[in-house]
Amino acid sequence: MAKVLELALDFEVQAESVRQKLSRRTYSLLDAFTAIDKYDQGFILLDDLKELLDENGIFATNKDVNLLVDIFKKNDVHNGKISYSEFVKELSPKSIRIY
Repeated sequence: MAKVLELALDFEVQAESVRQKLSRRTYSLLDAFTAIDKYDQGFILLDDLKELLDENGIFATNKDVNLLVDIFKKNDVHNGKISYSEFVKELSPKSIRIY
């Protein structure tokens, strides 16, 4: 059980590091969301994420992509869609610490 907690904490520290780095980029999260939402639907679908990963040479199974969506959705009803607010909430820094 302690190992699982340690892994979860390590993952969150790494995720926060990525959030901090993203917050220093010159493009906005809206730009990123719009680039992924190629069909201007107002949300990101599983297929959109899969396509993005494939285009960037990242092999991900459908299960992997579903887990990624779950990270964005947290405890919301899983409808396979990531809204802009969910996207921003997950990718915005959670702490004031700069990594």
